[in-house]
Amino acid sequence: MGLIVILGLAASLFYGASDFLGAFSARRLTVLKASTAIYVAATLAVGIALAFTPWTLSTDALVGGSVAGAFAAAGMVAFYAALAIGPMSLLAPLISLIQTAIPVVVAAAIGESLAPVVWVAVAIAILATTLISVPAGSTVERISPRGGLLALVAGVALGLSVVALNTAPP
Repeated sequence: MGLIVILGLAASLFYGASDFLGAFSARRLTVLKASTAIYVAATLAVGIALAFTPWTLSTDALVGGSVAGAFAAAGMVAFYAALAIGPMSLLAPLISLIQTAIPVVVAAAIGESLAPVVWVAVAIAILATTLISVPAGSTVERISPRGGLLALVAGVALGLSVVALNTAPP
């Protein structure tokens, strides 16, 4: 159990650091240059991982993975573009909330029965996003209409990537 907690915390740290560094890079470079560099690095990491793990090729896996990858790529470009122009402290939790809500909404829309714990998790996510977005000081940052639109596109695309990935076989 301790190892799982350590790995979970490490994953959170790496995700947070990668989001921050990706957005920082998108401010320094262009969004497309930063996204391209990030995806090249990720492709190399996945290629190395595939060399050391068992896997099988199937049409369902290719289709599900390709659709998920396309949504993820579009979502990450919109994500970095949003964070490059707007306040990261507001946009990152908003994108995360939208991304998390999309699979729940899709599951409910197609008639899947969701356990009460799922609805509790959704309520906690909404509460956490609201609390993390409250400014600590007297300076109030605002999301621009363009930043809000990019956040919406990023959240929906990243959420749909999870939905698409769920169609691929285990």
